[in-house]
Amino acid sequence: GREPMLHGEAVAIGMVVSAEVAFLMGLCDEQCVREHYEFVKATGLPAFVPASMTVEDILYKMSFDKHHVKKPTMGLPARMGTFAKNGDSFSFEVNEETIAEALQANMSKRPETVPTIRAAANADAAAIAAACDACAGQRMMSVDKLAPWATRSRGGVQYPCLCCAP
Repeated sequence: GREPMLHGEAVAIGMVVSAEVAFLMGLCDEQCVREHYEFVKATGLPAFVPASMTVEDILYKMSFDKHHVKKPTMGLPARMGTFAKNGDSFSFEVNEETIAEALQANMSKRPETVPTIRAAANADAAAIAAACDACAGQRMMSVDKLAPWATRSRGGVQYPCLCCAP
């Protein structure tokens, strides 16, 4: 009984796990990892591997991915919005042990009370939308139209409030 995951939901989780991999490989710092979690949560997309999935399930599925030749190849962040460079390339071969460790790090941060992916995203969206009026969006992130249900406008640009993100 696994809930189907939309492609965009898997990409959002993959972005956060990629930041965890980059941290383990010494390519980014803890702030970069935190910012990835905050950014994904602010969109209302899931940031955590669903409880119904295991590390082994994910590693097995990854073996069929187009970016998996001899080893999985990933683009990894150096900081929020910037890929780490690997010589003339932006791709890194990553061993499965590092990916497994990154997945475990993500799973260890997962809230215990998230029943399903979509329910969690909807709950995040409702909490952010309700809380933004309380803080008046005092802490902003300059991302254009990131989360339309939780935005404030300044100079025609939409900003989501991150201090209210669960």
